[in-house]
Amino acid sequence: MGESELAYQKELVSVRGSGEKPTIVTVEDEKDEALYIADQVLECREEGVRLNAGLEREQ
Repeated sequence: MGESELAYQKELVSVRGSGEKPTIVTVEDEKDEALYIADQVLECREEGVRLNAGLEREQ
């Protein structure tokens, strides 16, 4: 792809601000990945994090 004749000026900004950096985790396979994610979810639940935040249906 080359330069487009229609060049649009863009300014990208973050609206969320700074936060936690992503964690890079090395696992052996998909099973270990699933176990790691499940452990993280359970840990969040034990810390009181609402696991369904933003998923409530509007009635």
